[in-house]
Amino acid sequence: MGAHAAAADAAANPYEAPARDFARRVADSFPAGARLGIEVRNRSTLSAGDVAAVRAAFLGELAERGLSVDSSAGVSADANVEASATITLSENTAGFVWVAEIRQGDRSSVMLAAVPRAATAPPAELSGITLRDALVWTGPEHVLAAAPFPASFSPTAPTALPPASLGAPSSAALGAPNVLLLVNDGVEASIIDARHAFKIALPLSSSAFRDTQGALAWSGSSLVTTVNDEACTLSAPLAGTQPQCRVDNGLVTSPAPTTQFGSQRADLPSACGEPRVEFLAAGAGDYTQPDSIRAYQMLDGAAAADSPALEFPGPVLSLQPTMALQSEPSSAALAVVHNLATGDDEVYEISLVCGR
Repeated sequence: MGAHAAAADAAANPYEAPARDFARRVADSFPAGARLGIEVRNRSTLSAGDVAAVRAAFLGELAERGLSVDSSAGVSADANVEASATITLSENTAGFVWVAEIRQGDRSSVMLAAVPRAATAPPAELSGITLRDALVWTGPEHVLAAAPFPASFSPTAPTALPPASLGAPSSAALGAPNVLLLVNDGVEASIIDARHAFKIALPLSSSAFRDTQGALAWSGSSLVTTVNDEACTLSAPLAGTQPQCRVDNGLVTSPAPTTQFGSQRADLPSACGEPRVEFLAAGAGDYTQPDSIRAYQMLDGAAAADSPALEFPGPVLSLQPTMALQSEPSSAALAVVHNLATGDDEVYEISLVCGR
């Protein structure tokens, strides 16, 4: 591509030229005429228009270099595709980071490109909002959701459960706040106290399985848990109470991810003294990838990033605002993350902080 064409690309979109440069590097990994499956994923704050420009420039450059590109096949096992590459558009506080995961037969490699933000796209830090995370629990249990445990409640185990069903917690409680966990062992769902030997079994064995969706939240003085199509309510204090359960189709859904953020979202009250709609949302990747959480605000009906991203070692499985009993919602949430390296589930307290 000549200097005139490169200048035209930069004028059309500031990210087209870096996309073509990155595509040329990726193309060098493949033999001439190779048939490729290409997938482009956005996990950054690039707009839909910018992503479309990056994708078009990237695929166009590969085609100009004599490669046969199938972007509809992505990384699927297509008999007509000899190799594949997944291009992930991510970012950090310094700028954008583009990652190419290249696969050819039984060989794989990773290529990175650092791309500065365009002058017309100021960093999210300028909003003055940052996110802080604190690991409060980790363990081998499969956690569906987490909720705060009010300090005024006794951790005494329910009398409805025999002593043999209780034992020392197998997980690590690392710090505040006290949390209740909704867990699933593939047979039944249970509510446990992460700090004490406290467990309430829920009669949900018919719908409890590995990919179960769940939620756990306070409503007045009652704890409401949902697992797939069943809801159970327990009155406070929890000790000695029996869950009252009912079927309610559609209680827990898994919305299809958008190109900007995924299905896990937690609405927060107005932040930093400004009357605006603020929420936290996870990335749009799948459950086999590391994930991130970022604060957003609604501007003219569209979501705009309002903070730098917090990176996590695996997918975010649940994200719920922190609220107990009649308390006003705080600018915080509890996130459940599956750590891909250790295989454990982790619970983080995510706090929204005003000012730098």
